[in-house]
Amino acid sequence: AIGLATLTSCESDSDSNNSSSNDVVLITQSVDTYADGSTTTVNYTYDGNKLVGTDASDGYEDTYTYTGGLLTKIEDTHGAPDEVDVSILEYDSSDRLIKETVNYDDGLEVVVNTFVYNADGTVTKNHGSEDVTSVYTIVSGNLTKTVYTDSNAGESSVTTVTYDNNNQPFKNIANADTFLLLGYSAFTNNQLSVTVTGSASYPEDNESIVYVYNTDNYPSESTTTYASGTVDEEIQTTEYFYN
Repeated sequence: AIGLATLTSCESDSDSNNSSSNDVVLITQSVDTYADGSTTTVNYTYDGNKLVGTDASDGYEDTYTYTGGLLTKIEDTHGAPDEVDVSILEYDSSDRLIKETVNYDDGLEVVVNTFVYNADGTVTKNHGSEDVTSVYTIVSGNLTKTVYTDSNAGESSVTTVTYDNNNQPFKNIANADTFLLLGYSAFTNNQLSVTVTGSASYPEDNESIVYVYNTDNYPSESTTTYASGTVDEEIQTTEYFYN
């Protein structure tokens, strides 16, 4: 999966990790550094602005297939020996994602998620069954609120997110709206804070992020703090590189 941390903004400029302003800006590599000093490097490959593959140093590899310009298949390779999870995507006549069929562990488990577009502009994801749902509020390409309900477990949570006005590393990829609904960080702008409340929330779900931006107003570096001020606090830094 796309390994991009959610990002609180301390706005400054940096000439490093810049892209050419004459091209469509695409992220080509990210490097995460964790509290214990370990790192994960993710490389991103494209066909035009279509993301066709990610290759991570921790052994995870994703391959993306398109049909008629729409993302229709995701192959997620992980584990040792390699396990492959395959997602098949379906769309309505307006090219909106309506169904995700995920074959886990080479088909040993199959989960079908569906997406419903509501009259108020929100999108409801049914997780395998209608007893577990997420209702997404998306504003100008940014996921600003998620209401999660698990009726079986009697749990729920509300996630609210704030954003800056600068460019997010994945804003220019094709099918960004589909990637967003699938849980990828394919937003228009960068997340500043993530706040989760409710019975299905945990301290580490809350995030704040500080950036350094390049001269094209894309992040070149970020520092993400999880569960700030608690015993669970962790800090992760990320570097971003572009074409």
